Amino acid sequence: MLFSQQVHDVRIEDCVIGGSETTGAQFADSEAVLIGNFIHDNDHGVSIAGKSNVRLERNVITRSLFEAVVVSDRARAVLVSNTLVKNGGGAAFLGQSQSDVTGNVVGLNRRGFVIAPSSQTTTSFNAFYNTDGDYLREGNPNQPAPELKAQSDITGDPHFVDPGHDDFRLRLDTPLLKIGHFPYLGALAPASTAARRSD
Repeated sequence: MLFSQQVHDVRIEDCVIGGSETTGAQFADSEAVLIGNFIHDNDHGVSIAGKSNVRLERNVITRSLFEAVVVSDRARAVLVSNTLVKNGGGAAFLGQSQSDVTGNVVGLNRRGFVIAPSSQTTTSFNAFYNTDGDYLREGNPNQPAPELKAQSDITGDPHFVDPGHDDFRLRLDTPLLKIGHFPYLGALAPASTAARRSD
């Protein structure tokens, strides 16, 4: 795992982080940018806590036992153009965290987003395809909250190339092309323009 506490100007790019028995990448009171990483097979993919300020861009986070991303305490996070797939949940926004979440594909998870009433979370242009709901309010148990859905969100099969073998590129017939200002949603370009990942 990668653990950062009270560090600044951290940039993690094009890395494979996986197989941890805890969190893949954890930030406490830190500033960091994660770009183009493959984060897999952890309890949580990325945890952002304390007064951290973290940007996640074009990462693939898969096979987390729980959430792919957890933002808690007073942390700030920007999640843009990530693919959060085959996890217990896509992302949880807890405590008094502040998050801006746009252009992500959140699919094949049990849950999409879990949002605490105390958090400030703005979402737009995200694509959802999850079994137990796309938006939930934090609680015991979590409660479905379809009213949180942004008008710009898209729901339905993203048309991955081969999700059974972790090929999460979009097929050319995907409905996720040219959405808002994004040429495509998620981390990986459509199949005709991207080389197959060797992870």
